[in-house]
Amino acid sequence: MKKTRVLWLAALLVSVPMSPRAQEPKAVSGVDLGNIDTSVRPQDDFFRYVNGGWLARTEIPPDHTSIGSFVDLRDDAERHVRTLIEELAKGARPPGSPQQQIGDLFVSYMDEAGVESRGAAPLEPELNKIDAIKTKADLARRIGELADMGVGGMSLSVSPDAKQPTTTTLAMGQSGITLLPDRDYYLKDDAKLAEARSQYLAYLQTIFALIKRADPAGDAKAVVALETEVAKAQWPAADLRDPVKRYNKYTLARLV
Repeated sequence: MKKTRVLWLAALLVSVPMSPRAQEPKAVSGVDLGNIDTSVRPQDDFFRYVNGGWLARTEIPPDHTSIGSFVDLRDDAERHVRTLIEELAKGARPPGSPQQQIGDLFVSYMDEAGVESRGAAPLEPELNKIDAIKTKADLARRIGELADMGVGGMSLSVSPDAKQPTTTTLAMGQSGITLLPDRDYYLKDDAKLAEARSQYLAYLQTIFALIKRADPAGDAKAVVALETEVAKAQWPAADLRDPVKRYNKYTLARLV
């Protein structure tokens, strides 16, 4: 009987959510008995017994899909980081210092009027580089440059070889083509996915119109057509879950 009580207490210690949203932080450690629902017998539903009080008085915020101590920790960290950045954006900072660079970046990001007035002009040098692509080598170089800037399009990672863990290899894989998640959105005969394709086409047309392309509708259709061809070359999700099928080693010479 004593052993059973000890096990219950151990489970109690690791099960209590202890969400700061649900209660004020206390300057003591231990178990908050206010989270316990004594109307539930622990042997009937131990989770509800331990957490019932917290569950009854805690609501998921409208901008969240879940809530709990780790969600609160993340939200608090984001608030603290924002406070630090806003402080760096005020007053004088040493020229060229990280403080000055962070503060200036934040100020420029929050300058909505300035962003609107410049329109797509800051993107023109990058768009011109894309227009200048003529060969496969040009394309590969530009993909790498864009990836270095944080623009996605290809999954690259360095990790231990799946069959030779003492060897480190570069792993490449397919990812979302642009905004649509996977190949099914382009190829599957499904009413919901067809609607997603239609909205995506309209979105692209809007983007091309905003950057003043000569033929926004034609450009949007060309992009979707190209991405559809890429989707045809991609593997279905079921194949991607097969680790044996995914293991295809290439030499650099064979890859290029």
